[in-house]
Amino acid sequence: PVESELFFKQLFSVIQEAEVHKEPPFFFFEKITVVFGEFIYIPILYFFMANFRRRETHILMLWFALPLILLSIPETKRITYLLPISIPNYVMISFTFLKTFFSYSQNTSNRKIKILLMVALLGMPIKYSIERIKPFGKKDKLSLWKKEMNEFMLHQKGKVVIYNEPKYIDAMFYFDIISYDHILSIDQINELQNHGFQVCYKIKNKYDCH
Repeated sequence: PVESELFFKQLFSVIQEAEVHKEPPFFFFEKITVVFGEFIYIPILYFFMANFRRRETHILMLWFALPLILLSIPETKRITYLLPISIPNYVMISFTFLKTFFSYSQNTSNRKIKILLMVALLGMPIKYSIERIKPFGKKDKLSLWKKEMNEFMLHQKGKVVIYNEPKYIDAMFYFDIISYDHILSIDQINELQNHGFQVCYKIKNKYDCH
């Protein structure tokens, strides 16, 4: 019904300005260094140069480059769109790392450079993962959020939709609600209310309802 309609609108079109992720043309070329490591272009270039004459290399490079170019054309861009090029990137990273490792084991020349390259290929993504996950930081933020949500949900009845919720995935996981991370339009709010949903929102770390 209305939720299915909204889902497909979000998937295939831009509903309103709040949902538009306008980014420059080279957005993905920059973000792959965040997703796959700051030195991702080294294994890409090395793999291409080392295997230029092989047909499989052309297929893999096409798999990497074509989605990147096509996704860079529209103005709407999200970092999650890089998922289709994960496999070719991991293949090129693995190839470069293993090639460097075996070269380091069998050849004593340029060992410092080889060590630096292996550390860069593995160390930087691990560093970035630690920064994102924060395994040594405080872990009570989610518990505090769940407590606030529990207190809010005690006063709600029926079918609930919460928008502008940064933890919208967690909200739908822990509670029997529908949640969005963006602001809904007036027409969308009215349509949801007409279908029996109680429409609420989060603003300045507080929840309220229409």
